[in-house]
Amino acid sequence: MRATRRHARTPQGELVYTTRHFSTLPDLQVVTIDPKSKVVRRLPLSQGAEATFDASGKTVFFVRPTDHGNVTKRYTGGTARQIWSYTEGDAEAKKLTTDHNGESHHPMWWNERIYFITDRDQTMNLWSMSDQSGELQQHTAHEVFDVRQASLSGGKIVYHRAGDLCLYDIASGEDRVVPVELVSDLDQLREKWVKKPMKYATNMALHPKGEQVVITARGRVFVMPVKSGRAVTVSKPGVRYRDAIFAADGNDIIALSDESSEFEFVKISTTGIGEQMALTRNGDWSGALGDRASQSPTLIGR
Repeated sequence: MRATRRHARTPQGELVYTTRHFSTLPDLQVVTIDPKSKVVRRLPLSQGAEATFDASGKTVFFVRPTDHGNVTKRYTGGTARQIWSYTEGDAEAKKLTTDHNGESHHPMWWNERIYFITDRDQTMNLWSMSDQSGELQQHTAHEVFDVRQASLSGGKIVYHRAGDLCLYDIASGEDRVVPVELVSDLDQLREKWVKKPMKYATNMALHPKGEQVVITARGRVFVMPVKSGRAVTVSKPGVRYRDAIFAADGNDIIALSDESSEFEFVKISTTGIGEQMALTRNGDWSGALGDRASQSPTLIGR
């Protein structure tokens, strides 16, 4: 049915969700489904979403139009979500948030009140209204960072704000951040052995005399002997290299390095000993070589 996220359950245990299955246009419909009988019931609501039911299961509170994806602060445009109600058997749905042109969404019914998120005080906060009189109450008074998604269960509302999960207790009025600790083995920080290192090689070049091979792999540069000898890592930690090759004399390596925050040519000793020498600056040979700029191309072997 191409359903969107589930929003609630009816008192009878049906799942409530929204879907475009019944429309060829972008017109969400509120639908319930009985998990046991699989009977689907479509509510006669156009562009309805975020539905919640009262204790009787006959009155549904929902928003329309649906979420427009606009995160503009204090948005009051024509697609701002508003809260509506519809009672089974009524001819029309009724708009409840007639006092505010801004956003009001995520309705959650509890004990004859509708809890919801709105920016009536310039920041998205938790408010509620009586399902009979419409009398309003503000429950949180956050500033700067908005309350985002919210869900109600057993008289408690959990919501997202500024990277935190928060819990609001309706009965006591307590509002607190829920401490979340993520336990991890930190696999990404462990030593990793690469079983097939050549799979990660991005560039290889042979020494002018055929004695060594310089390999660029995973942003690092290695000099390997063709026959016997010592393998050397010549790249600096924390610097990414590309396309390393031997200089014409075979004593140095020319490579691209991002140590300056831009990829520039550098000269590196094949032994990895000593300081690396910048050959270009801002993509210009003369920027680093001065009078030797005209000789720079001869540094690179073919």
